Amino acid sequence: MFSLLSAHSFLILTWLAV
Repeated sequence: MFSLLSAHSFLILTWLAV
């Protein structure tokens, strides 16, 4: 579950960075 949350966080961060 934690890995899923981490991936989500990374995705959101990348999306915000764009």
